[in-house]
Amino acid sequence: TKIFLIFPFYSADSTSWTSGARFARLPNFNNGKGKSIGFKNKDDFLASWDKLPTKDIELLKNYKARIKHGIESFQQLEEFVTSVWDKRGIKL
Repeated sequence: TKIFLIFPFYSADSTSWTSGARFARLPNFNNGKGKSIGFKNKDDFLASWDKLPTKDIELLKNYKARIKHGIESFQQLEEFVTSVWDKRGIKL
């Protein structure tokens, strides 16, 4: 997230939003900070799932739900970064 606040990107090409679906990871963006919940492998997930909120467990189990969650998370990132640059006087 830091790089987006240092340089005013006008466009970016990335498939990061699909990583949640491909690698059973949940990207999360909240209040200017991004992080990801994920596991090394299926066994790691099965050993740790009981420590997660129910909504995260369901997302990790469902490929299409992970795609949707990734899209929504990256939209939140885009909205946040755009608002920061708008306040700095740069319209993206």
